[in-house]
Amino acid sequence: MPTGPTPLPRVDLARVVDLADRLEADHQLEPETLRERDRTLGRELADHVADATARVEAWLDRLRTGSDPTAGERAQRAERTLRALLIGVGGALGVGAALAFFRYDGTHPVNVVQVLAFFVALQAVLLIGTAILALPETWRSRVPGLAAVQDVLRLASPGRWQPALRRALPAAQRDALERASGLARRHQRLYGDVQKWSLLALSQWFALSFHAAAWATAAALVTFSDLAFGWSTTLDVSVAEVHRIADALARPWSTLWPEAVPSLALVEQTQYFRGQGGLVIDALDSAAWWRFVLAAMALYGALPRLVALVFVSWRRSRALDRAFRHLPGVAALRDRLDSRWVSTGADRPERRPAAEGPAPARAPQERPTQLRAVRWSGLPLSEADVRVLLTPLGAELVEVLDGGAGSRLGDAELVAALGVDASAPTLLVKGWEPPLGELLDWLDELRAALGDGRPILVVPVEASEGDAPGFRFATGRMAETWVRRLDRAGDPWLEVIAGSR
Repeated sequence: MPTGPTPLPRVDLARVVDLADRLEADHQLEPETLRERDRTLGRELADHVADATARVEAWLDRLRTGSDPTAGERAQRAERTLRALLIGVGGALGVGAALAFFRYDGTHPVNVVQVLAFFVALQAVLLIGTAILALPETWRSRVPGLAAVQDVLRLASPGRWQPALRRALPAAQRDALERASGLARRHQRLYGDVQKWSLLALSQWFALSFHAAAWATAAALVTFSDLAFGWSTTLDVSVAEVHRIADALARPWSTLWPEAVPSLALVEQTQYFRGQGGLVIDALDSAAWWRFVLAAMALYGALPRLVALVFVSWRRSRALDRAFRHLPGVAALRDRLDSRWVSTGADRPERRPAAEGPAPARAPQERPTQLRAVRWSGLPLSEADVRVLLTPLGAELVEVLDGGAGSRLGDAELVAALGVDASAPTLLVKGWEPPLGELLDWLDELRAALGDGRPILVVPVEASEGDAPGFRFATGRMAETWVRRLDRAGDPWLEVIAGSR
């Protein structure tokens, strides 16, 4: 039977959430068990899946068990439900807007100027806002005022209505979305783009449904009722100027649909003033405007939103793919799937360190082989104490430096010293003190200098129990405080090492 690369579904939200959950669960297994299991699966998948990332997708599918939906599948269903709700709200508002702007009671005609101002000009302004929100995050610090403008625009984005709409979801879907939100908070540097493009995609779905419903309602009113059209404005504009504007707007369809291009005579005869008796010509003759109005609403209202939706959906897909490829632990998984692991003849596998050993507080990542330690803000540990404390990490300690308040090295000098090689910066901090802004700001500077993918370890310590003085990995509430605070940094390669009781 012929074999070849097996096509796999594209990376979606369900796969990203499920992969993060699986990697966290696997961290509880013995390293040898993981290597043996994944090498066996790697051999089975090698003949069918050529790409390394595709093998990770296939590996995830193989490990899915049971018929119940996974956390990722529930999160994806919840997202689709939210999208459907937003589409429904957008459609309802579109119908309402069309009924308001195309209202004709036999006295004053439908004002073409108002229709174009709302369904064309205003939408162009909103699209500019969408384009500003889509600018790269790196521009926020480079363009003066951009951060403030983006923050204001985000408050008005329909994608921000998610928290209110979540109340309409089943409990299981709400919980799944909360787990996905937790993943986003922990892995903000990876998942931030997914959030950004997801919100923009929801906004475009809302806007597209609004314009589609408004257009359909306007077309129905034109078809099933009698409307009169005219134009009126207080601005000092001539008939010739209005005709030039209408002619310019109609140029894209003038060849294919010449009847939808208003003539100078039509423009001249349909100008009206509410206090002077309304239209000059018969209402039936003014109806020639409807072709132009519907064409403008479709081309300048709905079509740009459709294009924007396609673009942001493509960018969201790319962001999900990047998050899937670079989640902490994926690199080690790919190595296990591809490596030529050979079992030793040991009677039993080597165990992990005992209860006093470190317990990483977030998704696993490939453990560094070399460490460069930093005693932060005068932590009273000798170099020998540091070596003993970090021994359970199983990595070579290259150097011990001092940083923070009272150290001889400035922040910039310390960042430079930690970037001289590929060793992992390992900060030893006072666990009994909460994380201060000074440290968090410095961690941001360090990440900017090291780039994505480089592990940074933070080790809160506490006094050892018993008669022997010394320090150990922090546990309990002390460790949880550091984990929760550093989770907000959104750096998936920043890992808190805590002790276990």
